[in-house]
Amino acid sequence: CQKDPCFAGVNCTNTYGASGADAVCDPCPSWATGDGRSCTDIDECATYPCNQICTNNIGYYNCSCVSGFNLVNETTCVDIDECAVTPDICGTNTICTNTNSSYNCSCKSSGYVSLTNDGKNCTDIDECAKELDTCNHHCNNTIGSYNCTCFEFYENDGLQGQCNDINECN
Repeated sequence: CQKDPCFAGVNCTNTYGASGADAVCDPCPSWATGDGRSCTDIDECATYPCNQICTNNIGYYNCSCVSGFNLVNETTCVDIDECAVTPDICGTNTICTNTNSSYNCSCKSSGYVSLTNDGKNCTDIDECAKELDTCNHHCNNTIGSYNCTCFEFYENDGLQGQCNDINECN
């Protein structure tokens, strides 16, 4: 064992036989294969212990996750529900929809518009000023919508915002 023929950390034992002195190496560490003189790390990642990213190291491995996932029980990655973790992630007047590894934002109704075109921080649209309403008399903007009112002697049809003449003769 004078020249230490064994793998680093493997015990060497001197033996004496008919051919003279010889060295016998103990087995390789549990994380390696070989004869004790030459040991090769076992690639634990080859058995797919992680459900996303596996990094093999000498004697051990690490699991990690792609963006949008958290590591649980050391080997399994689960989606982060950004909408539940950060309820106001999309801003005001929005709907947050969790997706696999991410999330999407949208305005909570057609009466809102995203000022940044990403579905975040939605603000009320003035449907009346933009002439997006279906009223044929008077339009009143409300938060997220609008309503229609009629001139005197007219009544709202209650559906399309159309005002119809009341037949005063009946």
